[in-house]
Amino acid sequence: MKRLFILLALLAAASSAPAQYIGTVTYQTVDARLATNLACTGAAQNFTTGTTAGFDNLGQILHAAYLTSSNVSAGTMVIQGSMDGVNFQNISDVATIAGFITGTPNSFLVGSGRYTLIRVVVNCSTVGAATFSLRYSGSGGTPGPSFGSQLLTQYDKTIVDGLAMGSSFTANAFQPPLGTSLGTLYFKAPVGGPPANSSLAVQCDPGVAVRVGGSGLITFSFALQASVTTLQSFPVPSAACSLLTVSYTSGGASVNAFYVDYLFQLPGMFTPGSLGNIATNVTGTTATAVKTQGGFLHTLTVNTGAAGTITVFDLDGASCTGTPSTNQKATITATTATLQTFTYDINLSNGICVKASVAMDFTVSSQ
Repeated sequence: MKRLFILLALLAAASSAPAQYIGTVTYQTVDARLATNLACTGAAQNFTTGTTAGFDNLGQILHAAYLTSSNVSAGTMVIQGSMDGVNFQNISDVATIAGFITGTPNSFLVGSGRYTLIRVVVNCSTVGAATFSLRYSGSGGTPGPSFGSQLLTQYDKTIVDGLAMGSSFTANAFQPPLGTSLGTLYFKAPVGGPPANSSLAVQCDPGVAVRVGGSGLITFSFALQASVTTLQSFPVPSAACSLLTVSYTSGGASVNAFYVDYLFQLPGMFTPGSLGNIATNVTGTTATAVKTQGGFLHTLTVNTGAAGTITVFDLDGASCTGTPSTNQKATITATTATLQTFTYDINLSNGICVKASVAMDFTVSSQ
């Protein structure tokens, strides 16, 4: 009986005891410095969980990588995940290193997913004794929308940040944020301008080129205006891209630096033709550069016809002289009765050049 009383007393004491506070329970976090002033090698430099001090995989779902650099003129960074340690997939956007528009040479990435291994891959140019420092932060939770630097990293790709114009260059291939090339290329050479016959090119792989030996690539070419030191911009048409590469072809010797930025079109931004067009009226037979750089041709309206032709060429301003014979895009055969609007709605990558064989009055609507 005594034992029964003791047992009942213990049970009563336990049931009336207050709950014990065991501390704040939260997701496990990891913060690690992966590199400090590490020299770029010009090839992929991998930082994988379990191989770098403090870079552990403790079940984190959200992953952030922040890179600062010194003298990096070109490069990319991405966060990847793997379930088997052999096959790694991108779990973040691909950031470009350096920052032409923002003026801050850094990259900030956020990725998500629970994987056996996580790694951050940096691939940066060795030109100019380039170095970088890299930090990682991981935690649990649910990813939210992108803002600030995260959003900028997604849509603003710095292609070149200070290389010499005398050498041709091809940037690391990367995945465009929305699977399309639609956006604008910006080029600037603040000293001297680009050498004559220099150009830019955007090459899209819709997914088949990697698998079938390089066929199926889509290329857009843009001729640079020689010796121009102001900003040159080139609208890039929309094409399906699983991988995208930007290249610069030098037309001659130059030690002066150039800068290239690719700003992709965000959802909800205007598409070509949705803003007000510029009207250019032509009345003579001289080749006329409606747009000296790449542009969007909306319509051509014949106001006063004559027996002759009007030809449209995809040529930059410097090439729109005399009687052009290359990159012809359209020819209108007009008569005195030809009073009509011709709708094209096409992107011309180099410029919009028009020439009439005889004097007539026509108006070109373009952007």
